[in-house]
Amino acid sequence: MIEQMSIEEYLIEKMNNYEEHKHAKLFPLMTDGELSELVEDIERNGQLNPIVLLDGKILDGRNRQKACNILGIKVRYTTYNKKKIKPRDYVIAENLVRRHLNMAQKCELALKLLPEEKINAQIRREIGQKNGRISQNGKGSKKTIPKNKKGKALETIAKKTDTSASTLYKWQCITEKALEDNKISELKQKALNGDISVNRAYTSVEKKEKELNSPKNKLSGVEKEYEKHIGNLERALKNIRQAYKIVDTTMNIMSPQIKKITNLLKRIRVEFDNHQFAKLGEFKKTKKGSEK
Repeated sequence: MIEQMSIEEYLIEKMNNYEEHKHAKLFPLMTDGELSELVEDIERNGQLNPIVLLDGKILDGRNRQKACNILGIKVRYTTYNKKKIKPRDYVIAENLVRRHLNMAQKCELALKLLPEEKINAQIRREIGQKNGRISQNGKGSKKTIPKNKKGKALETIAKKTDTSASTLYKWQCITEKALEDNKISELKQKALNGDISVNRAYTSVEKKEKELNSPKNKLSGVEKEYEKHIGNLERALKNIRQAYKIVDTTMNIMSPQIKKITNLLKRIRVEFDNHQFAKLGEFKKTKKGSEK
C-alpha cells in the first residue's frame, strides 16, 4: 500500500484552480457522468481525500478540485512529501486502484510511459556493461542491478500498469495502424470505451493485414499500378497529339508568310548581287583609264 501523507493538510478557499502537474495528465479526466457521481459523493460525505500538490501543481486530485468548485466548498490540499516513491509511480498506483480502468485504457497509459522507460532501460544496460568491464579488468567489484530494475522496457511498464507484455504489444500494433486507417482508429476508440476487448480489436487488425497481404490483393495492387501507368501514358500521348496539331496548324498559317519572306529575300539577294556587279564594272573601267 502507498504510505500515508505525513505533511499537515490545510484548507484553501473555494474556486481555486491549480495547474495540472505533467504526471497527473497521464490519466484522462473523468467523464461528465463520473464527475456527477463524484460531486454527489462529496456533497454527501465531504472531501475524504485531500488534493496532492507538487511544486505548486496538482499531482493527484484534478477531478476532486473540479467537483469541490462545482459545489462551491472549501478544498483540502496537501503537499507531496514521499521520498520512497517517485511522483509518477505514486500517480499510477493511486489511479490504477481508484479509476477502475479497462485493459485498453491501461495499455494507453503504458504507451505514454514507455519512451521514458526505454531511456531508463538503456541507462541500466550501460551501467551493467560498465560494471562488467570494471570487474573483468580487476579494478573493482561488479555491482549488481536490483531485480526490479532488470528486464525489457515493455515488460517493466506492463508490470507497473497491471497489463502484460503481450497485450501491450498488441495495443502498440493497434495504435500504429490506427494512425494509417480510420476503421482501425474506430476500433481503438471502441476498445478505450470498453465496447470491445484489446484481443478482439487486435484480431480485427490482424485479419485486415492478412487480407491486404493476400496474393489476390497483391495482384489487384499490381493491376491498379499498371492501370495507373497506362493512364499516364495515354494522357502523355494525348498531349503530344494536341501539340502536333498546334504545330501543324501554325505551319499552315505561317506557310504563305514564309513563302513571301523567302521570295523577298531572294529578290534582295539578286538586287544586291546586281548592284555589286555594277560597282565592280565601274571600278574596272576606272582602273583602266588611270593606267593609260
